[in-house]
Amino acid sequence: MKKIKQMKVALFLFSFLSVIVFMSVSSLALPDVPKKSSNTSGNMANNGRVLKYDGWVYYSFDESGLYRMKEDGSQKKKICDGMYDNLTAYDGYIYGYCRYTKTNNPEETGLFRLKPDGTERVKISDKSMLFVTIYDGWIYYTSFDDNFKPYKMKLDGTDDQKLSDYSASYINVDNQWVYFQNDANGGRIYKVKHDGSQITEVSDHGNMYTYLNIDGEWIYFSGHYFLYKMKVDGTELTPLFEELINNVNSKDSWIYFSVFEEGIYRIKTDGTQLQKLRDVEDFVSGISLTDEWLYYEVYDVKDSSTRVYRMRLDGSSHQKFKITEDHVPDEVENVKIRIDGKFGEYSNVPLNLYGRILLPFREILKNLGVPDDDKHIIWDGKNRTVTVKKDNITILLTIGKNTALVNGKEYVLDVAPIIYNDRTYIPTRFIAESLNKKVLWDGEKQIVSICEPAEFEKVKDILAKTNDAMVNSVERYSVDQKNSMKYNNDYLDYEIQMTAKLEIDSKKRLCNIVGERKILETGNITNFNSEETSNIYCWCENEKIYLKDENYDLWYESELTEDEWENFKRRVLSNYSYINADDLICSGFTVDETDEHYILKGEHIFDELISGALYELDIVNEIISGTNTELLINKKTYYLEKINTTVTGKEKSSYGGNFSIAVSLENTNFNSEARVTAPEGFDPDKLINKKAVELVNFISQAYLYFNEIDNFEEKSKEFITKKDFNFDDVKQYIEAIKADDDVFTVCVDENSLEYGYKEEQIETKDLGKDAVYIKIKSFTEDVGDKFIEEADKIENSEDKTLVIDLRDNGGGFIISANDILDYLLPRCLMNYYISRSGDMLPVYSNDDYKEFKQILILVNENTASSAELLALGLKKHLKNTTVIGRTTLGKGVGQLVYRDDDKKFSVYLVSFYWNVKEQNVMKSGITPDIVVNSDSDYLKEVEKLLKSKR
Repeated sequence: MKKIKQMKVALFLFSFLSVIVFMSVSSLALPDVPKKSSNTSGNMANNGRVLKYDGWVYYSFDESGLYRMKEDGSQKKKICDGMYDNLTAYDGYIYGYCRYTKTNNPEETGLFRLKPDGTERVKISDKSMLFVTIYDGWIYYTSFDDNFKPYKMKLDGTDDQKLSDYSASYINVDNQWVYFQNDANGGRIYKVKHDGSQITEVSDHGNMYTYLNIDGEWIYFSGHYFLYKMKVDGTELTPLFEELINNVNSKDSWIYFSVFEEGIYRIKTDGTQLQKLRDVEDFVSGISLTDEWLYYEVYDVKDSSTRVYRMRLDGSSHQKFKITEDHVPDEVENVKIRIDGKFGEYSNVPLNLYGRILLPFREILKNLGVPDDDKHIIWDGKNRTVTVKKDNITILLTIGKNTALVNGKEYVLDVAPIIYNDRTYIPTRFIAESLNKKVLWDGEKQIVSICEPAEFEKVKDILAKTNDAMVNSVERYSVDQKNSMKYNNDYLDYEIQMTAKLEIDSKKRLCNIVGERKILETGNITNFNSEETSNIYCWCENEKIYLKDENYDLWYESELTEDEWENFKRRVLSNYSYINADDLICSGFTVDETDEHYILKGEHIFDELISGALYELDIVNEIISGTNTELLINKKTYYLEKINTTVTGKEKSSYGGNFSIAVSLENTNFNSEARVTAPEGFDPDKLINKKAVELVNFISQAYLYFNEIDNFEEKSKEFITKKDFNFDDVKQYIEAIKADDDVFTVCVDENSLEYGYKEEQIETKDLGKDAVYIKIKSFTEDVGDKFIEEADKIENSEDKTLVIDLRDNGGGFIISANDILDYLLPRCLMNYYISRSGDMLPVYSNDDYKEFKQILILVNENTASSAELLALGLKKHLKNTTVIGRTTLGKGVGQLVYRDDDKKFSVYLVSFYWNVKEQNVMKSGITPDIVVNSDSDYLKEVEKLLKSKR
């Protein structure tokens, strides 16, 4: 009794405290949370023609009206007349700007508010507006009448206020700032406080069509031929994609955009997984997103018309969008019908009406096993009915009627049969289920799968037991794999043949792969043929993958992302867990049997089997036209012994190539005594250092004297297996491999790397009224620009002498020397580079140049490289040039630079010869026109030449 009383007291106290807490919380003065309009920033940046609100999709693409419908396209209805943009929802109302009407009545244009069902339509303002959005009780917009200046007004259209004298496009509003793009300043992006104060530049990387949209803390926009993202404060500006971008929109970690006259793409917000969703050659004038669909408008220049299309966010289910509320179905050419594991052929395209698939009645009935004669398929044209008879089932369908009879019993249809383009279409699911078939819908792959229920259950039982046996009973097994991948278009035939042996221990997550890869390529226009064979060596342990470099007979760790590792596990180490009893998989197969095996056959694709092949063929977007998969399963053990898959299709790109893939896997040695062990020669303590390999590969590809190196691989082997290396290691390696007489390939440590950059490399002074002196100390990256800047200051240059002092100038960046040559020379072939393979790269000057009365060049024995290129270029191309001094060093080669910013060193690698009018100065230097013996003689010779020209 005492315990009961204590419990009641405790319960009373708990209840009392709860009330106290509730009252305390209720009495707190919580801050008001600002309300924001419901359409997305990205949709508003794309004209705001589509709005998803409260389970409905609102849209307006032409003067026929503002419509709403369900996401699947059903219940489509016009709610008011006129063409609306800037659609948004706020506080239970739909807002939009009526831009045009069929009657062109100005009283019917302006900013309107209406209830979601179209009632209570009220005009708020007749001001001419663009880029309208609503935030916390205020309407923000740009004024067409006031040169696109940003304004705000209250919801009833009163208290109109200008926010800035800057013109504004693509307005976005958050809890502090109004963001916009300004055309007048080259498309720069600005922000201003809600009251119009503190105008601040956020970024100068916009352009006229920025399609500015804000998603959380990030801004996504186009500018200067790039797709960018940056933080809302202007930091972390990141280019994601380079091309002529239009129509940027974003949703759920994806950015959607169009490329001018090329197509529609999407890319992850981190810049990965670029996907082309659709080829579109016409001008795309807007991309709008809902939860499931992407809508885009295409402007046809030929007839000045706009068409609207929609597709799923992954690019599937592409269809022309029917704007009006008439019950017009969408043609869905990419929807496929699979019956008993095989895809049927249909002469007429499937239809989608209110989210339901309809097919030509005679073709679908024939494929469902109904005899094609007048006794089993009966068309009554007078009463517009179809009667179907099969076995003991009789079905009566009536065109346009949402009810049907099955053996006399009435059933309600989701959609009625229709006549479309003089063909009778009937609802696929209803007719199949009425004939006792099982129907499944694969929304991702757009497949209607129809099968016999008994066969489905049998396949499901087999696959369930197979999945259980493989995943839970098999630890070790071997795989013999054969892949054939072919691609061809008008330009080439391309084939990859691959064979491999895999030893797998799925429990310990070990895998050893040995194989061969052969690439065959034939040019259909250029008539070339090539064949390349390489070996495959791969070892997996401790969730790491190692590959073997045959050049060095050494292993290195492959750097995989988390997604790539998960993909590898699923494809290689999961014991085919992806082949399971999922309903969509089971509906794609039928069963044959032998005494020892089940043979499952069907036109089903396992993405895990072909994704690697598509990657090898560099196919990102594809249209599958044919598939076939066969699984051989042991009846006793339910082990999966063989898999054969073939796929044919077409690439969705401007190249439009055809491809075929054949994958064969034979699994043996299940749970054998033999253990999976590391391959011979694998040593985790002697792995290749990838940073070191980068340098080695740079040398092997670019070094001018590479063919003179003895035992390059052996000399490189020790260096690339160092777990860590420093500057001394690099210097020692370079000295070991470079040619004996190569004095110009050098390593520079971080101290030397900064040398010469701390002081000005250009000095100028007047030598009287008719001469200017410019000394170039070294050819840094910006010396060309600085020389031109100084030379531009010289007035009446054609009456003056230019003295260029290159004494003790050891060279530097050749591009800087060529910038100066381009500035001083008329149009000509200034020089050309010659690689070790003999390839020539010509360098031309432009038509514009700065002319001088004469040019005097001062050189000495320390004048080298880029300085020699400048001196020889002027001497060879201009008759008024005189070289004064002593014979130059003679460095007629150029270097490419390998720079390691982490370890702070650079390798200047001799990579090409340079010639000026077929003359190279290597080891010979430039012989001056006037030779001087002492430094004091330079000025004397200059003065003589100046006097001679006066």
